[in-house]
Amino acid sequence: MLTQFIEFKTMKALVTYSTKFDTLPKEGDKIVYRKPTKFSFFTNVVEDEKKFLKLGNTYTVKEVTVASSATYVDLVEFPYYDVERKMPFFNLCAFEW
Repeated sequence: MLTQFIEFKTMKALVTYSTKFDTLPKEGDKIVYRKPTKFSFFTNVVEDEKKFLKLGNTYTVKEVTVASSATYVDLVEFPYYDVERKMPFFNLCAFEW
């Protein structure tokens, strides 16, 4: 029960944080990787972030997807390694623009 409560609280925090954005970056916009994602329902998000991104580097937005639990971004610099599932994708909360 405690684990479910913690996960729910974390999910709520992600959703609340994601809805604070006044404007989302658009295709072609530059964004800077500032803060590693600590939790995601999709484990590949955290793993791919560690594998591909470097703190402080600037990346180009390919596509932004607003989901119920978070907002994700696809980057031009990283072609999909899984085209069907459009992976990699990253948590937009980890970036500034």
